[in-house]
Amino acid sequence: MAFKDQNGKITIDEVAARNDILRIESAINSLNNSKQAINNLIQQAANGQGQVTTAIIDKAAEMRNQIDEMVRRLNETSSFISRTVSHYQQLDQQIKREIEAAAAVASGVGGTINGSGNGQFGGGGGGGRF
Repeated sequence: MAFKDQNGKITIDEVAARNDILRIESAINSLNNSKQAINNLIQQAANGQGQVTTAIIDKAAEMRNQIDEMVRRLNETSSFISRTVSHYQQLDQQIKREIEAAAAVASGVGGTINGSGNGQFGGGGGGGRF
């Protein structure tokens, strides 16, 4: 998701971030499929009796809880990646607007700072207070 540019600055690659999210979603789907298989095992074992059946059900329930926790953490990770990319997209847009505004001010300033229109700062045409 992130890499360093030629200046050593860390940047965020939106495409890589999206690919990370897709891989996380794929992992979540695989875990959910495993959870369904565990649920089926629990249902089948529930028809049995004895210590082995009880052990199977207990271990399967434990695995199901672990899967639920992994899915929760993967969802948090995916959400964090999305929020981070969105945050930096907003910052990029804000910086772009500020640069454009500064450029507009700078282009409107050249030649009128001293009132003469000749691009000189102060003096030369009177009225300049820069």
